[in-house]
Amino acid sequence: MFASRLRFVHCCVAFGVYCLVLAEVISSFQTCRFIVLLRSKGRCYHSTAFKSKVEHSSVDENQQNTPGEVLTSAVLRISFDGSRFTGWSAANGQLINSRSVKSTRRSRRRRQRGSQQPTENSPGFVRSVEGVLRENLAKLWGNVDASRIVVEGCSRTDKGVHATGMMAQIYCLQENAMINQDTNDDSAIPGKQTPHPISPTDASSFLPLPMNGNLSKMAFSLNRMRPSDVQITGISPTPSMETGVFHASLSSVSKTYLYRISTGHVYDPTRKHTVWHVTERSSQSSLDLDKMYEACTLLQGTHDFVAFRGAPRGEHDKRRYANQNTVCTLSSIRIQEAFDPMMAENCYFVGADPPLQHFTFEVTGDRFLYRMVRMLVGAIVAVGLNHLDMSDLSRALELGSWDIPNNEQGQRKQFMCAPAHALVLRRVEYGDAIKFDWQPLRDAKS
Repeated sequence: MFASRLRFVHCCVAFGVYCLVLAEVISSFQTCRFIVLLRSKGRCYHSTAFKSKVEHSSVDENQQNTPGEVLTSAVLRISFDGSRFTGWSAANGQLINSRSVKSTRRSRRRRQRGSQQPTENSPGFVRSVEGVLRENLAKLWGNVDASRIVVEGCSRTDKGVHATGMMAQIYCLQENAMINQDTNDDSAIPGKQTPHPISPTDASSFLPLPMNGNLSKMAFSLNRMRPSDVQITGISPTPSMETGVFHASLSSVSKTYLYRISTGHVYDPTRKHTVWHVTERSSQSSLDLDKMYEACTLLQGTHDFVAFRGAPRGEHDKRRYANQNTVCTLSSIRIQEAFDPMMAENCYFVGADPPLQHFTFEVTGDRFLYRMVRMLVGAIVAVGLNHLDMSDLSRALELGSWDIPNNEQGQRKQFMCAPAHALVLRRVEYGDAIKFDWQPLRDAKS
């Protein structure tokens, strides 16, 4: 009898030890999964963004805030290197994030660890500046669906184009907000199919800004989360307007672009990603600056620049081009010799004949067509190389075509559109009526 009871006690103790070990294993496994999840979400969870998620979890998305209570939208000033982007807009392709791209080659180990992180060579992968910001802002708003985040840029820059002064308005739609509905006359922005804030505190269809509306903390967190080729350089509440509604693109009065070129038989390889090196294989060794200055004077002012518009991309662009206004006003086109101490005589590429020279085009206008700045620079450079003359430019402005008159073969004047990698969106002006309240990029307590 005693031996039986002793065996029973031993069995109970062994079963208890087994349960304790099993519980410890399960706990360790869950902890590891939690750590992996945190690491997969990025550095934002190690910064104030994680705190934002906790704070925001208590906010009811359907709660209607009274006007003037909290901020629901803000304006960002953004600088980015466009070398590895497909452009500003996520509409350049399908918005695909790292959680939706699955690995095509899987091993047993990869199946256990989850899907492979996408690369720029992954099928269907699109990397846009707008898309990167939407993904990061979705995390700040508490891991909401990125499709509810709106990032309205002042310009849709092309693939490879850079910016130091891109402006964008940001806000988050409520889950029950009306999206992709037929537009009506009551829309804040005519033709826009999603709600647009009519004031900085409009809460009719928009969530409050994360982090209790602390813009400095938002900017700091975004800069911690951003990839190395995007930087937030300014943040402000959406400006209040006495008449009308603020819109990052429609409210602007002018945009200024810079374009950098170099000339000579040799080039500076350290600037190949930001400067277009213009080479001429004929006996001509340099640009005719006098003709280029004359071309700039001719192109300034208000003209129909349809001849300087890029070719449409697909059927959607063809339909949009049919009713597009192609009249633009260029208030300034200037060519300046780029100042660089390294370019001084007998210092920069000694012995190069002709010497390496750098020039900067500065183009300011009220609006620009697709690829218009690059077409303008390409045409002016073609004039400097004697590939075009002033009569060609005048005819293109007047007739909207590069067709050669009285040519039975239907030939057209040909010139190279300036490549995208040397173009920079420098600044955007909104006039004296719109005031921005720029906040520090880092909170004093951060």
